[in-house]
Amino acid sequence: MYFIELLVKYFKKDKIENILDKLETERAIDPLDEKFEINDESEHCEHLFLPLDSTGQTFACTKCGLVIDKKAYDNLKLQ
Repeated sequence: MYFIELLVKYFKKDKIENILDKLETERAIDPLDEKFEINDESEHCEHLFLPLDSTGQTFACTKCGLVIDKKAYDNLKLQ
């Protein structure tokens, strides 16, 4: 009896794997085919820059995520 159960499980396993493979290929998404819209909201943002790390060489806006270096940050502060 146990031998028959093993045979049934073996044959069902192949069917289930085939079904799963078929569903996987249908649902697979190719990330290279996707087209992303780039929304540059940094022009209309009221920037609030904070340093990204302890060196203070790179700054990022907390609202829009714009990343700038220290020279650009110093130029913005002078304006």
